[in-house]
Amino acid sequence: MFKYLISSFVAVFLLLPGAVFAADDTYVTEITNVTAETSAVGASGYYDVTFSVGTEIPAGETITFFFNTQGTEGGPTTSGFIFTNSDPFTQDVVTVDGSFGLGIAGAWIEVFLTSPVVIGSHTVRILGIENPSKDASTRFQITTDDLPPSNVTTSESFNIGTGSGYGGGEDSGVNQVSAVSVSPEYTYPGIASDYTFTFTVDEAVNIGDSLSFYFNSTGGGDISESGFVFGEVTLTSDTVAGPTLVVNENTLLGIELTSALSAGEHIVTLTGVTSAPVGSYSGYANTGGFDVADEAAISDVFTLVAAKPAKIGNKKKSLKKRKKKSVRLVWTPSSSYVTKYQVQTRKKGVKKKSKWSKYKNIDIQPARVVKKRKNLKGLKKGTTYQWRVRACNPTGCAKYGKWKKFTTKGVAM
Repeated sequence: MFKYLISSFVAVFLLLPGAVFAADDTYVTEITNVTAETSAVGASGYYDVTFSVGTEIPAGETITFFFNTQGTEGGPTTSGFIFTNSDPFTQDVVTVDGSFGLGIAGAWIEVFLTSPVVIGSHTVRILGIENPSKDASTRFQITTDDLPPSNVTTSESFNIGTGSGYGGGEDSGVNQVSAVSVSPEYTYPGIASDYTFTFTVDEAVNIGDSLSFYFNSTGGGDISESGFVFGEVTLTSDTVAGPTLVVNENTLLGIELTSALSAGEHIVTLTGVTSAPVGSYSGYANTGGFDVADEAAISDVFTLVAAKPAKIGNKKKSLKKRKKKSVRLVWTPSSSYVTKYQVQTRKKGVKKKSKWSKYKNIDIQPARVVKKRKNLKGLKKGTTYQWRVRACNPTGCAKYGKWKKFTTKGVAM
């Protein structure tokens, strides 16, 4: 599955959540062959790995070997493979020589080089590797970076068992999605938002096939330049199930189906999609892999606009809990999308702005509930103040409303 975009895949190394590696390793230029003694699920055996070194790896460097299974959200710690031998090399140890260390729960093996690894091709036989406990499509990876790595060299995919358990199912090459509509939670650019895809499947789609979602501008072009980003996206659906994989520079979300998708209408909500810049866009959906992307169903156009929030009126502003040295300011919420409010206060009649108090960021998304009040403390009793408020969102801030006055209780000293 997703073999069409695997070169764009960025894997997450779970030593440091969110860390990614995106380029080939500095020293290791290619993994030319990976041969398993056995590809049976749950079996143990050796792996012969042949790799090319483009720049000599000096003594004192570390080479790390591990697997990364397609369709999982993590790196080697979720691959399902376990390195069990603390002294695993039995082949070509003269050119790759050093001491060994096992990673967390045997998720990788490190070689601390005691002699250089010269330019050219090298083959190592790694003993005692336990295969995943279920079918998997996987890749072998090598890095000389510190962990978590920023550069890694990746082999071609190969299967354990049938290869369909972790994201290795074969795409059917047939698109069954005939219609799709997209409903954005917000139509503002550059913010995290929910996008709900409602789509129709003409014929049932089998387990292991892929389902893809992405966006593009109305002018078409490369989807990696659409401006939408599938980052830490969560998927909600009553009928669609399977591991997700974000590829193509985080602009396409793929799902390997772990349950058959029946013919008819289905709904998927993607939470946490970062919206593109201002412009007009459509949503896309298809099954069968990227080879049939030109047959994808396309939604009607929706537009992201940079409208500033409305100015807040004064009619319903009020004061609560007014005391000698404190007061609670309350205002009417803006009718627009708001991420924060800003409040200014001053003693009545003070014109010099440097003597005004400004309260920024009363509350910010992603709490999704923005406060509409502010408690002021440290005021002087029996003193008249003025205040005003404005609303803001990622496109800017509205103008402040008119000054409103209040007087604290007590007698001024």
